[in-house]
Amino acid sequence: MSKKKLELDPQQILAWMKGNIILVVLIIACIGAGVGLPMFAASWSEEVQQSLNKRTKAFSEIDALLKSKVTPLSGGSAKQVVINRELVDAYREVANLLRDDAQKVVEQAKQHNQKDYTTLFPDLFNEDVTRSQLETLPQQFYLQLQENYRSLLSNLRAGSPLKLDTLVQELEESRVRFIENKLSKDPEKAQLTQEQNSQLEISMTDKRMSMLRGRAQELGVYLDEETLDIPEFEEKNRPNMGTLFTWQWRYWAVADALTAVAKMNGEQTELTSPVKRITLVQVFGLPSIDGKNKPERSDPIPEVNERPSGPKRGGGAMGLGGDTSKNPPKKNPDKPKRDKGKKSSSRNDNGEVKSFTKREDSTLFDVLQVRLRMVVSTVRIPTILDTFAQHNFATVIDIDLQPVNKFTSLEEGFDYGAEPVSELTVVLETVWLRAWTAELMPKSVKTALGI
Repeated sequence: MSKKKLELDPQQILAWMKGNIILVVLIIACIGAGVGLPMFAASWSEEVQQSLNKRTKAFSEIDALLKSKVTPLSGGSAKQVVINRELVDAYREVANLLRDDAQKVVEQAKQHNQKDYTTLFPDLFNEDVTRSQLETLPQQFYLQLQENYRSLLSNLRAGSPLKLDTLVQELEESRVRFIENKLSKDPEKAQLTQEQNSQLEISMTDKRMSMLRGRAQELGVYLDEETLDIPEFEEKNRPNMGTLFTWQWRYWAVADALTAVAKMNGEQTELTSPVKRITLVQVFGLPSIDGKNKPERSDPIPEVNERPSGPKRGGGAMGLGGDTSKNPPKKNPDKPKRDKGKKSSSRNDNGEVKSFTKREDSTLFDVLQVRLRMVVSTVRIPTILDTFAQHNFATVIDIDLQPVNKFTSLEEGFDYGAEPVSELTVVLETVWLRAWTAELMPKSVKTALGI
């Protein structure tokens, strides 16, 4: 049986397509997809991959923010936290508090360093100082500077031992009274026996010791104006404003050290105070204003064991007996001499002590060295050193300690009381903040220091 021939009527096909338009569209779409999609698949895959990579990176950044490490402002190890507006505000608040605290610390440091120090005549160091002011202010400045140095002595209740003439006169009057009242003889013609001479010697010794002890009880420390080494003002060779300012600066350094001594001694008399005598006060590191751009150091520091010429000895340079001669005895020949040999390796070419702190002048501060030679209570030396460090920004960078013969000191008129004493020489490295000193400096000093 032969197959029936398939006959397609175009009119019927069109009629069917019109009646099933949706189905026709779907059939065409399926055929197109089967043919076209493989052609565009390659290009689409690359675009999709790039899009996915961008989204992955964005999610990674978001994840990193969720796990960011933040170091607390108060210190400690970093912690992973979520950074949001609340955290940022809290962080900013803490930062502001810390900044305020830091500013308070800086202000307190400035006040601790400056204390009540200021220039005596501010107009003298102003750039607009007039010629007429320059005629009078330097002398007024110097007179006030001298007065301020003397006020340091008053604050310390400082003074010298009895003068030799006073002691000799008092002992001579005591000798006359003893011979007249105790021995009933004429002081001018009396011939004393050995026993009477012994009685007179004991009486004179007691009298002399009583006078020295009485003078010591009147003082807080042995110190005179000559030891302060106040600069001298020469009318024919007037110092410039820069030099006058360094004189002011030197006073601040000396006042700082001596105020610390006054704090140690308190209201005690010299007999019981930690610091009993000051024999040397020196300041080093001040700029020398000579018109050059670079500052030069002031006089070099002498060796610790080198004794510069100091003030004359006090009264009472006699033996413990009643020797009333006006010629003091020679120094003890058995007393060892100080070595005045080569400089210590701890000093530089200028003679200044090489500091272990490694501090140098900077844009924030200047460094001065203050040397003090004192007779002190041996057992209280640690307290003395601590007080210097606590009083201001000062570090003890050099020490020399020597024994003191109290009997020799008594011959020279110095009564140090009952406790053992030593001669202590210290070099203090003092820091002066430019936060306040620079405001007071004249232009020449600023130029010399590179400010």
